Amino acid sequence: ALEWVHGYRGEDRRGNVWYTSSGEIAYFAARLGIIYSPLNHSQRHVTLHANDISCIAVSPAGSTAATSESSERPSTICWDTGTCAPLAVLSGTHTSPVTQVAFSPCGGYVATIGADGTLVLCEWRSRRRVFSSRSELKAPLGLSLTSSESPESLAACGTADPFVCFWQ
Repeated sequence: ALEWVHGYRGEDRRGNVWYTSSGEIAYFAARLGIIYSPLNHSQRHVTLHANDISCIAVSPAGSTAATSESSERPSTICWDTGTCAPLAVLSGTHTSPVTQVAFSPCGGYVATIGADGTLVLCEWRSRRRVFSSRSELKAPLGLSLTSSESPESLAACGTADPFVCFWQ
């Protein structure tokens, strides 16, 4: 059984360490989602991904995490931060590695953006794709959703012109 993961992928990723509702720390290394408890110096692991994880987000309530993969057919997996149990698998939405994932302020939606600039918004509990769009955004580094009930606006930023894209 896996006891401890040493390491962390931070060199080429942004927004990849989060606090959970219980004060634990969520992050990733290789194909593993990791929950670290500073109180008892222990880890729990999510071993659901077939490919290396490229990004992570934790819902505003802190009880759900979403991790996405760096592959040509990436999956985004939503999982419980307390039990590490899978809650939903979103696949077939991207054809390039996912570089950013974000929850809506209400926690009911997950947005992902791929290396090719494709943005996908899903209602993650029902696994329903709500919206998708392609942009000219290069190397997306940030993604954010607004509105408390349903996401009405999305913004993403990257490293080259155009530096920021908005969807409404």
